[in-house]
Amino acid sequence: MHLCDFNISNLRCISQTSVELDKGINLIIGENGSGKTSFLEGIYLLATGKSFSAVKRRDLIRDGTCRMGVAGVFVSSFGLESKIKLEKSYSETNYTLQGQSVRKTSDVAAKIPILVGNSRAADLLTDSPKARRDLLDRTAFHVKPSFLSIWQELRRALAQRNNVLKSGYSSNQLCYWDKLVSEKSNEMDAYRKEIVDKVNYFLTKSTLKEELGDVSFDYYSGWDTNFPLLQHLTSNRESESRIGYTLYGAHRADLRIRVAGKSGAKRLSKGQLKSVAFESIIALHEYISENGPAKPIFLVDDLSAELDNVKQRRLIGKILRLSGQKVLSSIQPDIMEFLDNEGHKVFHVKQGNIT
Repeated sequence: MHLCDFNISNLRCISQTSVELDKGINLIIGENGSGKTSFLEGIYLLATGKSFSAVKRRDLIRDGTCRMGVAGVFVSSFGLESKIKLEKSYSETNYTLQGQSVRKTSDVAAKIPILVGNSRAADLLTDSPKARRDLLDRTAFHVKPSFLSIWQELRRALAQRNNVLKSGYSSNQLCYWDKLVSEKSNEMDAYRKEIVDKVNYFLTKSTLKEELGDVSFDYYSGWDTNFPLLQHLTSNRESESRIGYTLYGAHRADLRIRVAGKSGAKRLSKGQLKSVAFESIIALHEYISENGPAKPIFLVDDLSAELDNVKQRRLIGKILRLSGQKVLSSIQPDIMEFLDNEGHKVFHVKQGNIT
C-alpha cells in the first residue's frame, strides 16, 4: 500500500500543495516550523480520519481560513486505487472513500496500515495504558480480518454491561454480558499476545542489548490469568456495581517494558525510551508486512531529536531498509547520504511551501 497523489489545502501553515509521492522513500527537508510535521500529519489524517497529535479541529485549520482539506489516492500492491478525501470546518467533518461518505473512521483505518514514529514515540512507554493498547489493536486490524468485529463487539458488550451495573444489576442480564465480555476479551487477548511475542523476538536481535541489556515487554491481559476471566466478572459484580463499570477484561490490558530483568520505563532516559519505542514500531512494521495483505506506510518525523548520531544512523538505516512506503522529515539535508540513486524523492519545505 502506498499513497500516490496527495493534496493539502489550509492545513496549519500549509496553504495549498499537490505532490506525487514515491512508493518507496520520501524525504521532507526543512527548518523547524516550516510545515514538515503538518505534511506528515496530513497523510495520517487522510488514512485514519484522525490527527496523530491531540488537537482540536480549529488547530488544524490555517489561520484566516474556515476549512482545511486533504485528498489522495492510495494504491494497493495489486494496483487497486482508493480515492479518499477529508475536509474539516469549524463545525463539521466530511470524509469520503471512493466518493461515498465514511460512516466510521475505523472502516478506512482498517484498510490502510500506517505507523508513526515522532517526538512523542517515547511517550508510548510512559503514557496511559490506552495508548499501548491502541497501538496493538491498530496492528491487529491489519493482520487479522476478524479483529475489527471482535473489537467492536467487545466495546458494545462492555457498554451494555456497564449500563446494567449502573442501573442496579440483574443477575440474569449480567450473565449474558459476562459471557460475551469474557469470550471477546479472550479472543482479543490471543491476538495481542501474538503481536507482543513478535516484538519481543525482534528486540532480542536489536542492538539495544549492547547498551541496555535484555529489553522486552511484559503483557498484562487485563485480569489475573491464573483464573478464568468469567470467574473475575461473576465474583466482582457487587464491587463493580458500586463504581458503575467493568474492572476486568481486554479493555484493561497493558504493556510494561522490562530492561535487564527490571521494570524499565522510569529507569531509562528520554533518548533510550525513544530508541526502544522506534525499535518496537519497526518490529510492528515487520509483523504487519509478513502477516498482513498490505505493507504499512511509515511516517517518521524528525528522528534526530534526543538521539546521538550513532543511534540516528542505526535507526535510519533500519527504517530505509523496510519494505513499503516511507515518508521521513528532517531538518538535516545530510540524511540524503543514506539514499541510493533510485527509488526515492526529496521535497523541500519552506514557510509552508513544498517543492
